[in-house]
Amino acid sequence: MLCPLSWNPINLIDGESHWIIWEMAYIIIALFVSKFLSLALDRLATRINAPSFGLFADAVYRPAIYLIWFLVALHSIDLVTDEFLSQGKPKAWITLVNGGVVLALGWFLLRLKDNVIAHTIEMRTSEGKIAEAHSMQGISKLFTAVIGIITLVLLNDFTGMNFTTLLAVGGVGGLALAFASQEIVSNFFGGFMIHMTRPFLIGEEVSLPSMNISGIVEEIGWYQTRIRPRSKEAVYVPNSLFSKALLINKTRITHRLFDESLYIEIEPLSKLTRVLQDIDTFIASHPQFDLTEWTGSRIESVGPISLIIVNGHTRTTSAQEFYRLRGEVLLQIAAIVTACGGTVVRPPPTVIHS
Repeated sequence: MLCPLSWNPINLIDGESHWIIWEMAYIIIALFVSKFLSLALDRLATRINAPSFGLFADAVYRPAIYLIWFLVALHSIDLVTDEFLSQGKPKAWITLVNGGVVLALGWFLLRLKDNVIAHTIEMRTSEGKIAEAHSMQGISKLFTAVIGIITLVLLNDFTGMNFTTLLAVGGVGGLALAFASQEIVSNFFGGFMIHMTRPFLIGEEVSLPSMNISGIVEEIGWYQTRIRPRSKEAVYVPNSLFSKALLINKTRITHRLFDESLYIEIEPLSKLTRVLQDIDTFIASHPQFDLTEWTGSRIESVGPISLIIVNGHTRTTSAQEFYRLRGEVLLQIAAIVTACGGTVVRPPPTVIHS
């Protein structure tokens, strides 16, 4: 004789196992709401067809999905524990639910901020407004701090967590933390001022002579700025130092100075006047020299080997282009000296008297 089955599917709905039905119901509802939210956002984005709504839809979707599953997980734990949280610990239940909602809201605001900033940077870059695009990074950091503060305030209000009391209990520890965080706060506001005043942008070459640092700016972070020198090491400079040290932005140079000392051997010395006149004529006719700035040549010393100085401001800002131009000008000046019967020679040896 066969033994009766000791397990029956109907037993699933008895008093001890009803939570399984509810658990399945929660999961089905969560899946349905998630799918509905995805389809609704896609349908609205297609109908509205506006970049601003696309940014909003992308920002809201992921926090909303995680909030849905967070609530499902919370109710599942409550079911397994025979409503220990919702009935036995109502304050803890309210804190968890409200805390999850507030954190999801803060996450949504951060994602929305990132989407709007990225879209604005892309627009400014396409319009050629590079400086404005870089300044948006500072605005992004400011909004991140504001959203963080708003989230903490909402957590304080909706969860009943008294952060003021928590800080007050810290006492001496809180005071020590305040002193320790001075450098952090200083560097944060230093980075913010860099974005606002824009003494340099990412990709520009800067120099800090007092610290013997020179290189290309690769990143302007919350706490420090990364500079890549010619030797290709990564140099990290705290942002607060830029408000204290002399900064030279080499990329924003308007002219490059041509300043050369030439030693000439020529007889008779009266030919030096002809040499200077020809050099000045050559430089005045050269398109790369800016004649609105002082440009010309002069005699510095006269003797068996005479010294003349040639200087002027070239219009080129590229170092590579300037070195090429410098070589061409020096060769042309040497040809002028030779045409006048002179020779460009090496500097005379320096005599050191004992």
